[in-house]
Amino acid sequence: MQTILSLQQVDFSQSGIALLQGIDLRLQRGRVSGLLGINGAGKSTTLKIAAGLLIPNRGKVDVLPQATIGYLPEIPPLIDAWSVKGFLRHICHLHHLPKVQHQSAIDRVVALCQLEKIFRQSIVTLSKGNRQRVAIAQAIIHQPDILILDEPTSGLDPQQISLFRHLMQTVKATTAVLLSSHIIQEIMTLCDEVAVIHQGQKKQTLSLQRQQDIVIELRGDVPLAALRQLPEWQANEGPSHHFVITSQKAQDRLLDTLLAMGISIHRIYGSEQILENTFLRLIGQSTTPKTEGMADA
Repeated sequence: MQTILSLQQVDFSQSGIALLQGIDLRLQRGRVSGLLGINGAGKSTTLKIAAGLLIPNRGKVDVLPQATIGYLPEIPPLIDAWSVKGFLRHICHLHHLPKVQHQSAIDRVVALCQLEKIFRQSIVTLSKGNRQRVAIAQAIIHQPDILILDEPTSGLDPQQISLFRHLMQTVKATTAVLLSSHIIQEIMTLCDEVAVIHQGQKKQTLSLQRQQDIVIELRGDVPLAALRQLPEWQANEGPSHHFVITSQKAQDRLLDTLLAMGISIHRIYGSEQILENTFLRLIGQSTTPKTEGMADA
């Protein structure tokens, strides 16, 4: 799979303060990559460097020649005095789209972002969620090769978040997507992989597998040799054991097998908890229980 944009050993400092150290990232068409970190971890700075808005003090940023970038900053870049229609026309001009293509480009993003009901409204009158949808539309109106989104679901209600998820599935077919979030559920739902950022450093890149991962915490003596023979078994740490399940039927079969082996099950939890525990461990916070639920990407 072709890499469209990469950051290699990128450092960035401002006013003598190191904000990023040794950041490595690769973006590929057809994949959604996430940045996960607490507030102030360096996510927005990384996105600005990827978008070409900041120049790193050290390291290298490579972009495929002729590749175009769409960018959504944390604060939507809207013009309150304009209508949604006028604003999107202005964005077409900024991207130097041929005038003959303006209407088709606008029609496309209006449909994708479901802006029909607010298309003629003044931006100043819009709710926070609708403002965010217009901001997303401006980022994709020119069908960029690379799409960079800073906290894209901020302000969206549950219905709008569902719409955004479907939008990402459509967009990523032809685009490399990089987005940031501090919400684990969003990362799990939207991304194919996630880089954990903490204190300006990338701690690890984790592959978010599409099968259902579960961790089972067991009681009493555990026959490890027998567990390792089970096809779903992946890893263990202490009382917790990681299994990969491809269907509900497979999960039921595994649980029946464990019970038949006389193993007492204490607790079961899934992929989101695995990522949360892994994230907390990587940023140096204790987890209970500790787990290793993700494979290195």
